[in-house]
Amino acid sequence: MRSGVVDLGGDISASLAAAAVADLAGDTYEFLIATPDQVEVWTEAFQNNYDDATLLGMFDQLAFIAGLNLDNGNADDARIYIDLMYSVGVELENRGLTPPEDTPSVNDILERYQGLA
Repeated sequence: MRSGVVDLGGDISASLAAAAVADLAGDTYEFLIATPDQVEVWTEAFQNNYDDATLLGMFDQLAFIAGLNLDNGNADDARIYIDLMYSVGVELENRGLTPPEDTPSVNDILERYQGLA
């Protein structure tokens, strides 16, 4: 579902929830399976319930799970983890944090996904 490109501007939460396509730092990301309502719920949960360390660990685990699914040829199953990974990455960036260096980026995982999809 493509509903347009959203400028995330100052209110990332509202912008992410507004469409299934997000633009962050000049890169466009089209959600693979998540709906705008899901993204809104995730974003609110990240902002209200998770500290920095938990989100950093979550990003790492999501990358691992998405990669494991891709290793096993399960591109369809990997989609939700990739969308979650992107959403956590947005919240990390919003907090001025970067994922661990040894964790694959969303783009790395997406390239692997696109090779299977």
